[in-house]
Amino acid sequence: MPFFRFGDEKLDVADGGVGAAAQIAAAREKVVEVAAERKRGRPKKDSGSITGDQQIIDAEIARQLESCYDPKAWGALLSLPADAALSVTGRENWKLSSDERDTMGAAGSAAARTMMFTNPRSLAFLMLASALFSVYVPRAIQELKFRKISSEKEKIKGEN
Repeated sequence: MPFFRFGDEKLDVADGGVGAAAQIAAAREKVVEVAAERKRGRPKKDSGSITGDQQIIDAEIARQLESCYDPKAWGALLSLPADAALSVTGRENWKLSSDERDTMGAAGSAAARTMMFTNPRSLAFLMLASALFSVYVPRAIQELKFRKISSEKEKIKGEN
């Protein structure tokens, strides 16, 4: 009477289990061999399967992403607080030198490269918001200053 069954082979324990142990060991070796033949992890991408069109698209995306890391653009975006303060106060101490803008631009570019991998959505939003603020905030502040001066002049004319 069979004691163990593996496939169609019957394991016999009539010899005290010596033959069964040998058969079990052989079955284990077979399982280990099959497992070793399998490759672990995700299958590798076949580099030959990329079409010419796909390579062109990938190159265009890489070019566009590279423009996101432009230190000159980041210098302009990161100098927004100083430009806004210069608009509000009119004091020259808020005027940034080109070296300061370059330094901030290089740091912003490095941060953008890191953020592209960790949180690309936030990077896109940050870039859009910074660009909008750097364009419109100084102009809005100048407009408010102009309106304040105009209202003060009208007030003085009304008193005379």
